[in-house]
Amino acid sequence: MAVETFRGQKYALAPAGATTAIKARAGRCIRLFITETAVAVTMKIHDAASIGTAAAGNRVFESAANPLIGTIYELDVPCTAGIVAVTGAGLTCTVVYS
Repeated sequence: MAVETFRGQKYALAPAGATTAIKARAGRCIRLFITETAVAVTMKIHDAASIGTAAAGNRVFESAANPLIGTIYELDVPCTAGIVAVTGAGLTCTVVYS
């Protein structure tokens, strides 16, 4: 098994109003950058291998409603199944992961 020396080697866009499979196997969600937002919407991260398995029971993060553009969330949370991002309508986010 390789030792991870630099966390957050990859990133993916989580588009507005979508459920996006960021990584389909174990990994680590490092940080989130809010790049677009709307009123009363949230951003969620799930420890899930696929879109169909993302549920409240495996949610590892949920932002406050209406995060400001430019907000950075430092998570550094392990996800044993995978990483799935769920964005509200009008909210776009960049997910940094490894």
